[in-house]
Amino acid sequence: MTIAEKVADKIVSDHHMLVETSLCSRFRTPKSDCSLCAEACPANAITVSDGGAEITGGCIDCGVCHSACPNGAFGIRERSDERIMDEIPFSRRSPLRISCERGDTSADIILPCLSRLTETLFLEPVRRGMPGIEIARPSCEGCLLVKAAFHLETVIRRTHHLYDMLGIARNRLSIKNIPLQGLVKAPERAVSRREFFGVFRAKAAGIAAAAMPDIEGGGDGKAEVFRNAVEDRRESRKRSILMERLLALGAKAGVKQTAAPSEDALTADIEVGAGCAACGVCASLCPTGAISLQWTEKTFSLGFSPALCTNCRICEKTCRHRAITMKETVSPALLLQQGETVLFRAEKKTCLACRLDFIGEGAEICPLCRDRNKKQTAVLQELFK
Repeated sequence: MTIAEKVADKIVSDHHMLVETSLCSRFRTPKSDCSLCAEACPANAITVSDGGAEITGGCIDCGVCHSACPNGAFGIRERSDERIMDEIPFSRRSPLRISCERGDTSADIILPCLSRLTETLFLEPVRRGMPGIEIARPSCEGCLLVKAAFHLETVIRRTHHLYDMLGIARNRLSIKNIPLQGLVKAPERAVSRREFFGVFRAKAAGIAAAAMPDIEGGGDGKAEVFRNAVEDRRESRKRSILMERLLALGAKAGVKQTAAPSEDALTADIEVGAGCAACGVCASLCPTGAISLQWTEKTFSLGFSPALCTNCRICEKTCRHRAITMKETVSPALLLQQGETVLFRAEKKTCLACRLDFIGEGAEICPLCRDRNKKQTAVLQELFK
């Protein structure tokens, strides 16, 4: 993109969505095929590549991407989950009514799109003592945001599994079909000269930043930027808020051992087999720090924090030894498990050749040195044929 294009893009695409690239699965590894944000974006405003998710089109601030991303890579400057929760009353006897801007009804909370809802927003009214939540849903087929409609069903399924775990009746979350409003174009208002230049001044800093030329570094520079971004883990605020509600409800109502299909789970049940080579890739690339590794004087171990895990499956996809597998069903109660569990532990050895620590049954030479020796032997055999 040229400097002029960047300036123009900054002027015309002033939206309130933020992207924390380091939390994006596609940024952390090209082996991830995640594109949930782009699939759900009703405005087709998101591009996903090996560099991560990027808002490149006409974002309409509907917030669906925030709900769709399991890692919490999308934030919202203005109407965040916290601000929406501020609109929820405490201990009201009637259900909380939620609808969208196209719904032909009155409601306590109006959202640009019902697929903006998150599991947290279905838990908070229950935590506040409300008898239920009613989603007043118009027919999405005639709406311009119809592309996002499927995601609401995903969020409801996941919420039902959390309700089951907490002993909350599923029928406390209900859906009522309502008419869809027709599109009404608001009358255009003339903009004064003073207003025009006021807006332009407000954008001046952003325009100046966009006009700065890119400084392209070499391959090592790019690798260093990636390494720093991976090591500097940012908090997934979306997950933190969800855990606050779950812990509060779990402490009050208790937790039941239930099961959910892995594809609908908000965490994972991970197993690590004997093929683990202690390379540490899974821990390095995990966007939320759910996997950790530790070397002691005698052992190597992998730790796992289910409360941090977002079921993004980066660990499974990047394990070149195929030592990591995910169970097909998950107990949502794992989310409330405090601290780490040990996924894998093995005796530590020191390689006789390179003197680096490694793990492995019976061998005194690390896999890297054995592989290097095998390649050297193959080359020599080829030379002396």
